Amino acid sequence: METYTALIKPEPFWFVPDFIDIHNIRPGDVENSPDFGSLWPEIKKRIKGLPLLAHNAPFDRGVLKACLRFYGIKFPQPEFICTVRLAREAHPDFPNHKLNTVCREMGIELEHHKAESDALACAKIALEIFKARELDFSPGRLKKTEW
Repeated sequence: METYTALIKPEPFWFVPDFIDIHNIRPGDVENSPDFGSLWPEIKKRIKGLPLLAHNAPFDRGVLKACLRFYGIKFPQPEFICTVRLAREAHPDFPNHKLNTVCREMGIELEHHKAESDALACAKIALEIFKARELDFSPGRLKKTEW
C-alpha cells in the first residue's frame, strides 16, 4: 500500500490558535511548504476517478471545493464516501460517531488529527463496513454528491 502526505502552506497565511491546539501544525511547520495550487498536480494524479473517503465528508468536500475555486482549478466532482454516515448506519449503538470513538469501538488504530492516520482509519472503517454488508464501492457505484 502506498500513502502520500504533504503539508500545505495556507493562502492567506494565517492560523486560528484553537486549531493549532487540535492538529498541532504551527506556522513554522508550513512556511516553506508548497501551496495547494503547487501540490494539485500530484493530488489530482492520485485521486482522479477514485471515490474519496472522509469522516464527515461534507466538510472535506467543502474544503476541496474552496481550494479548487481559490486557485481557479477545474476538476470534475469526485464521489465521496462519508464514514460518519456509514458508521451511524452500521453501528447505531456506538456512544457517538466521532472518528476517535468509531475507531476505538471498531478496534482501529488512530493517531487522531494526523492526516495520514485519519485517512487510513477512514479507509479501514469503510472496508470493514462494506465487507460486512457485501457492498461494492468501486468508482461509479456510488451516488454522487452535489457541489
